[in-house]
Parts: sequence; structure tokens; C-alpha cells
Amino acid sequence: MKPATSPSALKVQAALGPRFEVLEFDAGTRTAEDAAAAIGCTAAEIAKSLVFRAASGRPVLVVASGAHRIDESLMTFPEVWAAAGTPNAVFRLTPADLVPLTGGTVAAVKRQ
Repeated sequence: MKPATSPSALKVQAALGPRFEVLEFDAGTRTAEDAAAAIGCTAAEIAKSLVFRAASGRPVLVVASGAHRIDESLMTFPEVWAAAGTPNAVFRLTPADLVPLTGGTVAAVKRQ
């Protein structure tokens, strides 16, 4: 693990500001399982992003725990890790940080 150096990860670092540190790994972090192995945490602590289309046609971004298909269990962890612009870059944040960073809201999402 080392501070980000790739242009894409540095763009994410610039957008996040100094409060968060984007880290790059030699191993890939493309899947929740790969990221957890590289970081040394559980897949449940990995924030995975899923994009859906609402009935209105509007896209909806869901950030969920890497160990679950879709639910709000990610909010139960003190810290989580999210992707940062490349297949091997991540940053640590708290679940509470997700709302202001994304401009989103916390919601229970389930398959009907």
C-alpha cells in the first residue's frame, strides 16, 4: 500500500481533499473480495457501487456493503473503504462521510 500516484487516483484525491487519503496497492482491488484481501479487512467493509435505473428513467447510485447484494448494512461499520479511480486504488472513510460526499440519502433498498 502506498499513496496514490496514477493520474486517475490523483484526480479522486484532489476531489476528496486532504481529509481522505487515496492509497494504491500492487494487487488489484477490482472486486470487494480482492480489495478486502489487499487492505486486510472483510468484504463487508468494502463500499461497492451499483447503478440502477428508476422507473422514471433517472439513474440511481446505490453504495452497499461488498458482502451483500443490496442493503444498508454498510452503515453499521465504523470505517469502510471505497474505490478511488483505478482498479488498485481505495480510500478509507466512515459511513457517515458517504452522505455529504455523494449528496445522497440513506435508504433501505431491496429487490422486489
